[in-house]
Amino acid sequence: MMNQSSNDQVLTDKPRVVFFGTPSFAVPTLEVLAQSPLVDLRGVVTQPDRPAGRGRRLKPPPVKSAADALVIPVWQISTLKDPRVRTWLVEQRCDLFIVAAFGLIFGRRTLVLPTIGAINVHASLLPKYRGASPVASAIYSGEHVTGVTLMQMDEGLDTGPMLASRSLDISQSATTNTITEELASLGAELFRESLPGILRQSIHPCPQEGPASLTRPLVKEDGSIDWRRRPQQIVDHIRAMVPWPRASSDLHSGVRLTILEARAEADWNDDAGSVGRIVVERGKPFVTCGSGRMEILSAQLPGARPVSGEQLLQRRALTDGETLAPLGATGSLPPLVVDV
Repeated sequence: MMNQSSNDQVLTDKPRVVFFGTPSFAVPTLEVLAQSPLVDLRGVVTQPDRPAGRGRRLKPPPVKSAADALVIPVWQISTLKDPRVRTWLVEQRCDLFIVAAFGLIFGRRTLVLPTIGAINVHASLLPKYRGASPVASAIYSGEHVTGVTLMQMDEGLDTGPMLASRSLDISQSATTNTITEELASLGAELFRESLPGILRQSIHPCPQEGPASLTRPLVKEDGSIDWRRRPQQIVDHIRAMVPWPRASSDLHSGVRLTILEARAEADWNDDAGSVGRIVVERGKPFVTCGSGRMEILSAQLPGARPVSGEQLLQRRALTDGETLAPLGATGSLPPLVVDV
């Protein structure tokens, strides 16, 4: 439901815009739009409040909180087919829709409403990593570079022509959390620079070219570590699962160990030929992998604070020779990334 009436708003000569977004990634772009003297921001559309935290209390999405702080009218919807929202969108007579990680698919009936079109701020260098989890998927796949793309939306899933893009290096310590924050700022800056050209329609869209891939939403089971993979692949997996669902494996006791940081060591051979086996050297815990091994730098047990690998050994949470679960529920999951 909208949290501020628009009945008394007067249409201006500026291009009329509606913003669509949900998570924190979208907030910097919303702030750029709200501060721009070039447009008349008519309102914000976001998803409903969701349960969060241990108490599972309803929590508004970051975009709603930001819009409330900016005193911008907000609609919270779970479908773009909501007749009340559609009527409101038609009444706005918009020139432009701006979309950033909204989380709902736009059909043709919605895309044709704005006269200029709908522009999406997408967190990858298209056509790679279209879809729901572009940042996590890029890190999981071992990419060293990612970026943001401004795209003219069509009926496909992130398949429209591109207006602008900007790249960002992925450091070896970067996680989905840190890269998403950097891309949020980068995307907002790219949008700020491109907005005048978008409004003048002087930026000529270019079709997406090259190998394309599609990502699916993350699920809790994506956190399960397959120790048969190579050490660097597992380290990339761990980084990709931060902040959610976190990478983990089961100890021999059945307790779930969440691994937060790790280091790959490829030039090491396990005479036993096993995977997922704890090896203690120099007071540090290593885990054997498909080829080589991985050092646990920090981890967390249920209900406890994160600790170093050395502290896990000191507390006897890990023991030399113990074998971790070699494969979790990931064995039945569809691939996180597929070529299209």
